Amino acid sequence: MSLGAKKRSLWMLISLAILILVGLSAWQLLNLQKKSQVTGSLVLDDLPTSYCPKEAQVVLRIAGENQNLTDQTVSLADCHTIALSPLLAGHNGSLKIWVRLPQALAFSRDFNWPLTQDLTYAPRLGDSNGDNVVDGADEQAVSAQIFAANDTNVGSADIDGDGRVTVLDLSLVKLNQGVGAARPDGKAWQAF
Repeated sequence: MSLGAKKRSLWMLISLAILILVGLSAWQLLNLQKKSQVTGSLVLDDLPTSYCPKEAQVVLRIAGENQNLTDQTVSLADCHTIALSPLLAGHNGSLKIWVRLPQALAFSRDFNWPLTQDLTYAPRLGDSNGDNVVDGADEQAVSAQIFAANDTNVGSADIDGDGRVTVLDLSLVKLNQGVGAARPDGKAWQAF
């Protein structure tokens, strides 16, 4: 191999090594940026595909304190995401959230802000009468609507939001019996 060919081979190896190092550096930089991004949502999980609440009632407090940071009805993005960032501007540390959705039991979650990953929660659907309790009254209302002659006015008995009252709605009521979380201030949850 001639001296010129050896120089070209060496030059190609050095160029290849530089390209690999630049590529690895760029990849690491992108991964570091992804890891340092603060997410800020509560994502509702394990929902029937047709259940699409437009809004939720949200109460936020600093953990262990008795004053609400926010108490409002918020819109949901894409039927299952509550953006927390706009509600928590200027706050850090341990927080607690209470959430009430249509036809679901209210729930609460403790978390640290800022978030390093989105919060997730699987709501318990089945509250057809809006009293924050899934019980025999909800079961009776859904059962009655299943066997009603007029199935065009399904109302709140359509738990899964598919436009019909079926055995699936009744199964959600039966599976999720219980009492939802009370508001921290003792007030009643607003009706949807």
